[in-house]
Amino acid sequence: MPNIGLFALFEKSMNLTTSQTLEFIGKRLETWTPEMINPELFIKNNGLDILKFPYSFRDDGLQYWRIIKNYVQEIIENTYKNGIQNGKL
Repeated sequence: MPNIGLFALFEKSMNLTTSQTLEFIGKRLETWTPEMINPELFIKNNGLDILKFPYSFRDDGLQYWRIIKNYVQEIIENTYKNGIQNGKL
């Protein structure tokens, strides 16, 4: 029977069973924090911010990250501001 489903690619590439995959992911999540997916922190913590040459992950990625971050921040601020004014929150 072919290996299909949620973890199929991971299981096939790592040669793990479903229970081993879930155990692996569970252990990884024990130390995971949202800061780990923040490109600004990743770039700074790995010394990529001091590179003097063009680096697309840093240069282009940060532009996208900041656009998305500002957009989400505006939506949250407007939602809470409007909600508090209207007595909804």
